[in-house]
Amino acid sequence: MSHVNNERLLPITSETVVHEFNRNLENVIRDTNLGVTEILETGSRLSLQKLQQLATQIGINATNTNEIRTHYATKSARVAREWLNKSVVIDEPQHVKTRAEQRVQDRRRPSSRTNDSHADCVILESYLNFVRTYGEKLRSNQAKVVFISSNTSDFCERTLMDQRSPVLHPDIAAEFESLNISYARNMRVVRAELSFSS
Repeated sequence: MSHVNNERLLPITSETVVHEFNRNLENVIRDTNLGVTEILETGSRLSLQKLQQLATQIGINATNTNEIRTHYATKSARVAREWLNKSVVIDEPQHVKTRAEQRVQDRRRPSSRTNDSHADCVILESYLNFVRTYGEKLRSNQAKVVFISSNTSDFCERTLMDQRSPVLHPDIAAEFESLNISYARNMRVVRAELSFSS
């Protein structure tokens, strides 16, 4: 995703992200409904407050727990779908897939000994390829490129100082640094960092 001159946000996604979104959507909605029910029935006050904040952000009356229970998962999915529909979908040419395969074989993150994360490797390599290809144009437009993924288990390592604050795994951090790509776990972090409203 590029943020140009603090004025324009251009969401960029890969073919694999779109495919994975469509393939997993029903399961995500089901699991989200289960999680929402658990928070509403047995969750901590902090968990409930966070859920209410998220519900408010997508237009749900946070004081109405029945509305949250009924609409949170499907409305969240709709917001995500709208975001994807606004995105530029970047190609995944054969050389990107080859680099992703090599990444899996080398067990470089997001791949690991316990998880080959092939789809995540294709996603990562497609973004790296995009920035390599259009880097000069991005720089001339003073664009800031931010890679967003909540998949901290594959893309990040947790610091010993603060287990709640994941940072990019060194395998990925070095590549991002060389291409001037920032990382964020979610859009809320990006909003705070770039000071824009969506």
